[in-house]
Amino acid sequence: TGQPFDAHQGWGWLAAVHPDDREHTATAWRMARESGSMYETVHRLRRADGVYRFMTARAVPIIDDSGVLTEWVGLHVDIDERKQVEERLRFLDAMSQATRNAADATCIMQTNTRMLGQHLGATRCPYADVDDDNDRFTIRHDWTAEGAVSTVGVYSLDLFGAHAAGELRAGRTLSIADVDREL
Repeated sequence: TGQPFDAHQGWGWLAAVHPDDREHTATAWRMARESGSMYETVHRLRRADGVYRFMTARAVPIIDDSGVLTEWVGLHVDIDERKQVEERLRFLDAMSQATRNAADATCIMQTNTRMLGQHLGATRCPYADVDDDNDRFTIRHDWTAEGAVSTVGVYSLDLFGAHAAGELRAGRTLSIADVDREL
């Protein structure tokens, strides 16, 4: 976490736990301490570089021969990649459920672009086809955030620069984070 040892003492370690996860983490730790039972929780923990990662935390009490709890031994395991995969699978399942009974391509495009755009926090999310001549593409449908202008229409691939044109001509998915900077 990058916390100095002194800052980590007592409840100081809780400052490295994501604010949204502090209450349940503190409650789980308090309950484990009061009962002398195993501590286990999942929370986001801030690394020294400021990035939060999902972690599973576990600790067991060490009891001496006279029955006195002398210390805790525990570990944190980074499960961030697993959580990201689980989230992607939940999202893909939700998209599949939302279009399972759709009868036409327009309904599927509308649902998928809306869900994907909202999920990504995008300004717009278009569905486009590259025409057979490999020189134009047609945006058949796009979902736009409030205030954004639709881009539905037919465009020359070259209008968007060599990189975008090459990706689309090769049939690859094109993801643009910043239109002004990347195109």
